[in-house]
Amino acid sequence: MQQFEQRINLYRPPVKSSGKPFTSASSLKMLGIALAAMALIQIYGSIRAVINEGQVEQVRRQAEQLEAQVKKIEAQAQRPQNRLLESRIDALREKVEQNKRMFSQLNQVREERVADFSGYLKGLAERTPQGVWLTHILIDAAQGVDLRGGVTNPALAPAFVRSLEAVPAFQGVSFGRVELSKAAGQDYLSFRLSSAGMGDKKP
Repeated sequence: MQQFEQRINLYRPPVKSSGKPFTSASSLKMLGIALAAMALIQIYGSIRAVINEGQVEQVRRQAEQLEAQVKKIEAQAQRPQNRLLESRIDALREKVEQNKRMFSQLNQVREERVADFSGYLKGLAERTPQGVWLTHILIDAAQGVDLRGGVTNPALAPAFVRSLEAVPAFQGVSFGRVELSKAAGQDYLSFRLSSAGMGDKKP
């Protein structure tokens, strides 16, 4: 029986560095930068739904560009360090901190809007009487409140508006537009309640 033998040389001669060796502290710096940049991309997904699309898209692009720069510098860390590398790392770290602060502010706005919106939904759920149902809900600081749905009795629409006045979230909201309509062959009335923008809404 023939025997086969394969030898693998695991010895690698040391590579001479022409510059200052890359320190472990610098490696930790860049690792932290990379993790922060990746975290920024993840945070973006949770903010996108409720913040201005253009604003989030701009921050997202900045975060992606920053992440690409971090990866490039990480690759350079495997080679002899040059004089400008440390200063570039410090500059990128500052950019990461700026982006983190920006995302923190956007996230705070998101949480405030979600909290406000939940108050409206809770009030609608508690104050919508039998015979009234909603098919469209728009709540926006600039556009105001716009509710659409159906009623089995025309008297239910104004009663529904009066019941919302007792909901804390709807305090100061005035429905200046109340529409009732009935399509041919429809056994119920469609309604629409609209208010002006809530920029001057009382707290």
